[in-house]
Amino acid sequence: EKMERWKEAFHRLLNGHNKAIDDVNYGIRLSEIIDYIIEKIEQKYPIYKSEVVKLKEWFNYKNIDILSLEQKETTIKELFKMLKANSRTANLKFLGQSDRFGRLEKINIKKAKIIHQSITGIWESEDEF
Repeated sequence: EKMERWKEAFHRLLNGHNKAIDDVNYGIRLSEIIDYIIEKIEQKYPIYKSEVVKLKEWFNYKNIDILSLEQKETTIKELFKMLKANSRTANLKFLGQSDRFGRLEKINIKKAKIIHQSITGIWESEDEF
């Protein structure tokens, strides 16, 4: 249901189709998407625990709704960069955070699981180490 409600916002965010949704609703949907991403990072990426704390503190104290549409768009895109399977970090300096937000230093990983999934979700395999 959420994804269906966010369809026009993602269309505008990722494809630049400004007529897909008006600015007021677009801003509301972007705020919802940011909250959702932070919630998923907290649930699915325990390695980013300290970053989640920083994000929650920033958004709770400074209120996500004070951000401009451009800042909300940048926040989402930068969080997506941080979660990709490569070494990029998110540049959240405009939010008062680091320009290398999500960089993992001095972390010992004792147990991990790599999940290989097809783009369609039809098959999946796991490797643990």
